[in-house]
Amino acid sequence: MKEIALQSKDGKIFTIDREAMMISEMIRDMLEINEEEEEEETTIKEEEITLIEEDQMNLTSTNNNNKKITIPLKNIHSRALQKIVDYCNYYHKNKENEKEITKYPIKKPIKSKTQFDESLCEFDLTFLEMDQSLLIELLLATNYLNIKNLLDLLTCKIASMITNGKSVENLRNMFEIESDFTKQEEEKLADLNKWCGEELNTNYYF
Repeated sequence: MKEIALQSKDGKIFTIDREAMMISEMIRDMLEINEEEEEEETTIKEEEITLIEEDQMNLTSTNNNNKKITIPLKNIHSRALQKIVDYCNYYHKNKENEKEITKYPIKKPIKSKTQFDESLCEFDLTFLEMDQSLLIELLLATNYLNIKNLLDLLTCKIASMITNGKSVENLRNMFEIESDFTKQEEEKLADLNKWCGEELNTNYYF
């Protein structure tokens, strides 16, 4: 088994089977470019791949010729990277077991949280049990690494969170979005849209 190491922005290193991480198109492209250019190269500038010896990573191997590629991910914190490694490991190990994995792409539109939950495997349901700040952080990290199925899972999770008639104010608070309108402008918009009826005023998306 060929392994690579991923280093988070806070310095933590995660070792993972190289094939498991090939689900990330960004990682795959980096590794392929590195191999094509120079097998023995020790450093590639950002987005960087560095070669370090296993004994530098507190591994037990004493083979001086045994080197492992370490990829610094300077904008991904360890708590998000740990989740990504867990996801990639699970789907790599269970790729032949259709009963244990979610069928991607996830069926859309997402009309309710119940509908969404029923489309997921047990692992994904447990995987998504996280606070909202980590969910957003993980979404950004996944987009950066270009992991399509995980990105599909996370965006559908967010869609399922906003299908229950949440107000504009609820959504702004949820995703920490500042309003582009002044209070006076919002009042004016509400007044202009009175004809829409109470259910479609500017306070609600759904």
